[in-house]
Amino acid sequence: MWNIAHNLGGFAAPILAGTAARTLGWSWGLWAPGIIALFVGSLIMLTLKDSPEARGFSPVEQITVTSSRPDHNESEIEITPETSVENLSLLDNLFRNVLSNPFIWGLAFTYFCVYVVRQGITSWSVFYLIKEKGVIDAGAAAV
Repeated sequence: MWNIAHNLGGFAAPILAGTAARTLGWSWGLWAPGIIALFVGSLIMLTLKDSPEARGFSPVEQITVTSSRPDHNESEIEITPETSVENLSLLDNLFRNVLSNPFIWGLAFTYFCVYVVRQGITSWSVFYLIKEKGVIDAGAAAV
């Protein structure tokens, strides 16, 4: 969802702001996106709930572990955040579960590469079209 939101916003904002500035004056190029952002933000604040449980879904962090040790008789132990065996501090949790995970590093590297390509296309394609292809209007090159 995050990737869709800011890519769509990066595409739609110049078109919206440019159209508003051209038809209603330069100040509306700033006011129009701001008013839309306030409306959407207010809508989200009114409809967003704090947890899945508040929307009627099951808890996210409910884990059931089956113990196969001889002294536990194959019993199921339910672990929730409230009954967790060890309470890690924020930094310990960050280092133990996030930064030591090779899959997280792989995703971060992939995301970095995607952004290099994205920024290259969105930033330099306009200059390329103006210089090499002779497009006169930067707005036309941006679309």
